[in-house]
Amino acid sequence: MKLIHSFWTRPLEGRMYGIDRLDHLVGDVWMFALSVAYARREGFDIELHTDSLGAALLGHLPYAAVHLTLDGMPRDISPRFWAAGKMWALEAAGDGAVHIDGDVFIKDGTLLDCPEGTGLIVQEIETHRDWLWNLESVAPGWDAFCAGHGIEAVQPEVNYNTGVMGLLDAGLRRDYIAAYRRFAVEATRGFGRELGRGEYLTPDLFAEQLLLYQMATGRGTATHLVLPEGCFQAPKVGFQHLVTHKKYTALPKVRATLERFFPDIYQTTYRLCRNI
Repeated sequence: MKLIHSFWTRPLEGRMYGIDRLDHLVGDVWMFALSVAYARREGFDIELHTDSLGAALLGHLPYAAVHLTLDGMPRDISPRFWAAGKMWALEAAGDGAVHIDGDVFIKDGTLLDCPEGTGLIVQEIETHRDWLWNLESVAPGWDAFCAGHGIEAVQPEVNYNTGVMGLLDAGLRRDYIAAYRRFAVEATRGFGRELGRGEYLTPDLFAEQLLLYQMATGRGTATHLVLPEGCFQAPKVGFQHLVTHKKYTALPKVRATLERFFPDIYQTTYRLCRNI
């Protein structure tokens, strides 16, 4: 198993969730720094897949390697599909790669231990669906489009949270990444104008989380859940995932934690962010 981060900077081109682009960028740098620090403390030689701008922003962190995988990202995918960079990174990293989001803090590496034969690692099962409002009212034809791509978009029962995602089964990895790309490209072509209007729209979660859940369960893939259901924030068991736009309100705590426990990483990150 090898841990990877991905940082595709093109989604920073637009305003999202009421967060100014510069605040979004600086906040991401601080969260990635703490995520790397915890991963390293648990003994993981985490690698970064990013683009040239991302390398300039995160290259000071103690990654085992930095790959410019995402410099070749196609322009026919809307930045609303922000997980596209994750897909390219997982494909490039190959067998045994487990992706963690930059706002995921793993404080107990044993949570990633999984039985032999596991084909998929994900953070957890989600049953709350606050983000799955009906996009049909924004983009007429959306539900039919999702159904045509194998996604039950109307009142789905559950989905996977992919703050942690390891596509260990090579067949699932190949087919899922191909299906994600197809969905993102065709959704951009058919609904790009509508999806680009609202900064609170989250069409990517249909392609990333719902599609993965429905493909993996349909195949009977042996899946390891890092957290039990209903344990979304789990600092007591050594795991934390900062989610939604509200995570940017936690930045003072992120910086304070870095300064207290990882002063070297804090200092280099502070010098970088001070000059942005």
